[in-house]
Amino acid sequence: MRHQALTILLLLSYVVWPLQAAPRRYQQPIFNSKGVHIGPGQQLTFKFRVEDFLRRARLVGHIQARGGSGNDVRVLVYRDQTCIYDSGQSRSIVMSLPIADPADYELIISNHFSIFSTKLAFGYAELIHDGVDEGKSQLERQKAARRQRDAEALFGKLYVTLQNWERELGTHQMPRRPSLAYHLSPDINAYADATHNRITINRGMFELMEARSEYTRHILAGIIGHELGHLFYHHTVSTQGGLWDEITGALRLDRREEEEADRFAVQLACRAGFRPDGLALCFKSLSGAQGGVGLSHPETGYRIRVIEQEARRCGHRSPTSPPRTPSDSWTQRRGGWRRRLLYRGLLPARLFAWTLSMAALTAESSPRVLRSRSCKTVNASGPPISPRANTHSRSRRSKWRCDCALVSGAIPSVSK
Repeated sequence: MRHQALTILLLLSYVVWPLQAAPRRYQQPIFNSKGVHIGPGQQLTFKFRVEDFLRRARLVGHIQARGGSGNDVRVLVYRDQTCIYDSGQSRSIVMSLPIADPADYELIISNHFSIFSTKLAFGYAELIHDGVDEGKSQLERQKAARRQRDAEALFGKLYVTLQNWERELGTHQMPRRPSLAYHLSPDINAYADATHNRITINRGMFELMEARSEYTRHILAGIIGHELGHLFYHHTVSTQGGLWDEITGALRLDRREEEEADRFAVQLACRAGFRPDGLALCFKSLSGAQGGVGLSHPETGYRIRVIEQEARRCGHRSPTSPPRTPSDSWTQRRGGWRRRLLYRGLLPARLFAWTLSMAALTAESSPRVLRSRSCKTVNASGPPISPRANTHSRSRRSKWRCDCALVSGAIPSVSK
């Protein structure tokens, strides 16, 4: 009986324990309506924030549209001003979107494409998850603390340099030091907020910089300097987007404002002791990370050239340009164009062609060709002598010369 009871308890533990260990599902309602009117050219916006890394988090819902022409609406989801979901125009929209990272999100039900009819939208949308992922959250908090500490130290050096620079100029554009914020969003972006005197850098931007570990500090100095330039010149439009929005053209800034912020970043980084062209490397890294969209934008190539030109005035070589090979640098430094021709093989080829042409001219001038070398020794003070008499002339230290040729007529005849 005891063995049977023990067996039953073990079986119950195997059955009951997984049920007890099953994760709890959390639900956060975002939108729930039995019918809400959306006027022509209007939209409904529902904002929510995810503070931590969640397990199996998804944004799920079903939204239907009625009324008006077409009976359709459009649902969009934004993560920190980046669209991550677009349903297109449809009457019935069922969505299940993974929400993996902490960020600020927006759910938008849009009727912008309709200019006359009002739509009636009803349904629900909610955020479901299995709780906070403590392990990943703890790891990201440690990374965030380290990145924030390093960025604050670098930012302090840049701001002290800016204060000294303004003291020389006699201006007071930035009497208060801006705050530096670290955002857990995975979007590769950084932006300045003139209203709150704040510069925000996303986690995605730090991950992009850390991929280029040898230039991380210089890229970060260029990014912070660029955002400081927007605050220095009081560019009010800089609060509407970020650095990536400028590169792709989503944020329309005046070319003069873009160039002012870029040149400001180069000069500030140069004065602070960083590579002044780190911002150019940042632009190229951003373009590569997003599939080359930035380089296809007509203004980005011009901005990179302006940054590299401004950086050369500080006496620094661009880290984005390929390094010179030792042979090229040596020929450019010590040889000039003649030595470059010599080492690249052009001069020897010309010398060989000239030798052949001279031999051909000599052959044309004399019809008789010798089959063997002819050598005559010439005394310095007397007439030409034969090679046999050369031993006596050497003993008397007489000057002699041996002329060899393949063509007859090159050696004068000896009279006996």
